[in-house]
Amino acid sequence: MATFAHVRNFLRFFVLCLVIGFSSLGQKKTTPLAELLTLDSLIRSAPSLALRIADYNRGALDSMITGQKPIDSLVVNTDAQSFFKDLRDGNRKPNLFYQGLKIDRKNINLTSNFK
Repeated sequence: MATFAHVRNFLRFFVLCLVIGFSSLGQKKTTPLAELLTLDSLIRSAPSLALRIADYNRGALDSMITGQKPIDSLVVNTDAQSFFKDLRDGNRKPNLFYQGLKIDRKNINLTSNFK
């Protein structure tokens, strides 16, 4: 005889299977070129994400987009992993000093108006 706990566990499992089964329903299949274009647009928007564009191999990506070279999944995966790692961790060392406090100690001319 099935207990309430068994029925509840079966229903949870059944719902989970339905969610997993229908999770890809309606999603469009993407082509490697579409994924490459998406990665290229993300890398082009790198300055707005506080990242440097020069850190990524955009020349190889551009040559694959224009068709001069075939799409190399190793290069694309390497650039994508590098970009998303930098997006997670940042790729610049922080500038932790205040520019206004840098004074030339050799030539200190403090004016004072004491009376």
